[in-house]
Amino acid sequence: MRVGRFPGEVDNPNGGWNWAVCRYKCRRLPFIGYNRGRFKFYCGWHDSGNFGMKFNFSGKPAKAGERSR
Repeated sequence: MRVGRFPGEVDNPNGGWNWAVCRYKCRRLPFIGYNRGRFKFYCGWHDSGNFGMKFNFSGKPAKAGERSR
């Protein structure tokens, strides 16, 4: 079970910070996430007790008919 600002989401759907605490067995494990524009980040424990970390910088979206590089 996870509690926090947006407990069912990795990212804040409105952009910005998301934080949560995962209740895994008898432990309380932190989770934070941030997204703004093309930058996404999260670090912490998921509901299943697995730890994860991700930094993502996406490029500009491809225009119709163009291939992405």
